[in-house]
Amino acid sequence: MLKSGKAKVDDLVAMEFYQLREQKIHKIHAAMEALVYGAEKVSSTKSRQFQMRLNRARQAVTTWLDAERQKAIEQLEREIH
Repeated sequence: MLKSGKAKVDDLVAMEFYQLREQKIHKIHAAMEALVYGAEKVSSTKSRQFQMRLNRARQAVTTWLDAERQKAIEQLEREIH
């Protein structure tokens, strides 16, 4: 029963962090679009630069959220044991 409870908690934590990551990525994407694109059309060079910065930001967010997820799992394991 302990294993099934832990599995449920792990699934809930994973789902919550996935949703938070997606929300964070969406916010960063929207902010970067507004910053780079504004109200004007941009050249393909600016578009490529934007995509590179967006990918770097996505990687940073993913790394941060993975670390936070691991901390949450470790905390839950300490509380369970």
